[in-house]
Amino acid sequence: MKTDGINFSEKFIWLDDDLWEDELKVLEEYNATDNFILVDLNKNPDQLKDIADII
Repeated sequence: MKTDGINFSEKFIWLDDDLWEDELKVLEEYNATDNFILVDLNKNPDQLKDIADII
């Protein structure tokens, strides 16, 4: 799982176009679901720019 590469003791933002149910469970266990941003460039081609402007 992609969550294996996350150090949950440090701040992080995870941008991805797909979140597996098991990965969501891991984020929930660490109370880190707010750190995940679902990216859909087909729906919003400027989404990464919009996110960069916010962070």
